[in-house]
Amino acid sequence: MKRRVAVLDELENRKFDKEESYMAKACIIYFSAVFVTGYLGAYYNITIAAESFVRGANYSLPGASSAIPWNPSIQATNYEGLGSGIYINGDSSAEADTRKRLDTTQTSANNWDRLSPQRCRDEYQTGKAKQKYRDVVIIVDPGTNNGTGWLEVDDSYHSSASMINSLWFSARCANWKSFDTRRLDNRNTCAGLLGLQHLYGWLNLDWQLYQSGGNKAPNTPGWILRFPRPIKPDMAGQTVMHNDENQTDDLDVKFCLAEPSPYGSRHKVVSSNLLLLIVVIFLFLKIGLCTIVLLSLAEPSLITTGDAIESFINSPDPVTLGLGTLDISDSWKLQRCSPQRSETISEETDWPPKIRPRRWKTPAPKRRLIHTIPPSAWARTYSVAAVSISLLLTCIVFAFTSNRDSFSGSFGPPSEYHVPWGKSGFIIMLLFVNLPQLLLSLGYFAYDALFTQLVNELKWNSYSLDYKPLRVSYPSGGQAQTYRLQLPYKYSVFLLAMSVLSHWLLSNAFFVFAMDGGYWNSPLEYNGKSHFSVSEDAVIGLGYSIPAVLALLATISALALVPLVFGWIRPRGNMVAGGSDSLVISACCHCSSPTPIGTGNSNGEPEPRIGTSDLVLDAIDTSSPDIEDGDAIRTRLEHISHSKLKWGAQPLPPHLDRIHGEDGSEVKHLGFGIQSDNIMSPIEGEMYV
Repeated sequence: MKRRVAVLDELENRKFDKEESYMAKACIIYFSAVFVTGYLGAYYNITIAAESFVRGANYSLPGASSAIPWNPSIQATNYEGLGSGIYINGDSSAEADTRKRLDTTQTSANNWDRLSPQRCRDEYQTGKAKQKYRDVVIIVDPGTNNGTGWLEVDDSYHSSASMINSLWFSARCANWKSFDTRRLDNRNTCAGLLGLQHLYGWLNLDWQLYQSGGNKAPNTPGWILRFPRPIKPDMAGQTVMHNDENQTDDLDVKFCLAEPSPYGSRHKVVSSNLLLLIVVIFLFLKIGLCTIVLLSLAEPSLITTGDAIESFINSPDPVTLGLGTLDISDSWKLQRCSPQRSETISEETDWPPKIRPRRWKTPAPKRRLIHTIPPSAWARTYSVAAVSISLLLTCIVFAFTSNRDSFSGSFGPPSEYHVPWGKSGFIIMLLFVNLPQLLLSLGYFAYDALFTQLVNELKWNSYSLDYKPLRVSYPSGGQAQTYRLQLPYKYSVFLLAMSVLSHWLLSNAFFVFAMDGGYWNSPLEYNGKSHFSVSEDAVIGLGYSIPAVLALLATISALALVPLVFGWIRPRGNMVAGGSDSLVISACCHCSSPTPIGTGNSNGEPEPRIGTSDLVLDAIDTSSPDIEDGDAIRTRLEHISHSKLKWGAQPLPPHLDRIHGEDGSEVKHLGFGIQSDNIMSPIEGEMYV
């Protein structure tokens, strides 16, 4: 009995708590072991030139603009707003690298995508990451008579004066975004070059700030660049002019040649061998435990309620003999009382201290499934749900304020919204971001157990409506095979689908934010990058997606209502409740038999139990000719458990026919029986054992 009660109590929690515990621990590490990194490019080259440049015309460094002329008194190689990597006279290595880059650009630009001025401006005159395009050649009208370039007039910048130069300017640029998501700005190191409003203080450059991105409205087809003048006289003692004979200020953009990015929206799957090893160890540990359990089982386990009913019918337990009217409410009251008080609780619980007939009380018409489930099951499920919903609401408030009072954003990774992790260990961050997966798994286990109890109770009650076969793990005779997923598919598929949906939404709501390309500008260093195949310019943090968080909150809130709605169903059968309670099931499984079933233990002594009644024992006529031997009894009980069953009232067996009510009324037996037993529904006010 103790083993079966333990197994049945385990049934209330879907019988897999220990296995699910190991799976939960393995899941959190598994989700952390593999993740995806995205790519948001930061670096690109801008070349401003005449159309003849891409046709192979001559050019000389640093370009006709001489925007940053070489001067020994100026110790600067990177002027804010004009990019970096510009040729500096006297630095042979810089000159060689720049010329090599420009030679490559000159020969390959004709194979790039041709963009209109407006589209080019939309793509490059911003601070957004470079995903679709990378380098660009902006083709401008030189505004000269020759139309092929600019005639340089000053040889102080280089040794190629008095020549037509097809190159106006070239620089290495970068677009960066602050890691602080509350900032409104991006940073474009070539902002001054493209006419953007500066985001940080530039150096002393004499350039005019264009409003709306240029001196033409953004939605007009043209684009005129007003190039910043070189250096103020008080900085270098030089005249304020460009190094071309026309002293060009405005450049009319004709079109652009943009290089398609070789990375695009590239994503990379990275993993931790250490965490994967831990997952493998957990899996082998689980396999080992399952193997040990299977090898140590002396008899088949009770996996379903049908298995438990079959076991109790084949081997009735004397503890619950004669308690056919035992209901789930009686079981709860009994469990709240200690065994020492069992003889004194009859008045307050209506529980008979000794077996005697009880009058049948038809369940109240308003009794619903929700009233048949233990409060502890509801508490387990909804405590986890309450914690989850509270945490999600907290996250939404944080995200709303961080997102400048907006719920906008992309769905799932990669997202622009994230929380910097600082210098803590990378593995710790990976585990931390997946902790919600563990909470969701625990919540699902409790939710699944509660829903299973509701469905089991509905199935249990149906045994009072018609003759039905038992659904067992190993069917024989007229029994039916249990559902492959433990519950009818309309319920089990729903539960599995909701589990998959919830985990998917959660993985899109909170995730490891790992982005290559250098676009996210952060001074923080992260330990362990090299162990996860993450590039050194990658930024890493705890990412979140506001739409995904909202979707997850809506899903969990809706799922929390399902058991309440389902539990509002009224069972149609006139039957005791408690399809998941071991005492109730045991009490219902004392089938009518021509002889009493085991009233003693293995030592031949009376089994101590609740309410062993002298009335019942005295009523047994051991001299009755209808008494069968033990083998015949076992055969009959196995026949019953293999047949279609119905719960209800049936006549007492011959050896108990002397039992009667206090007023001498007829007493009947409540329990499972087969069609030949002529099972009837119990009647209000009648006496039953």
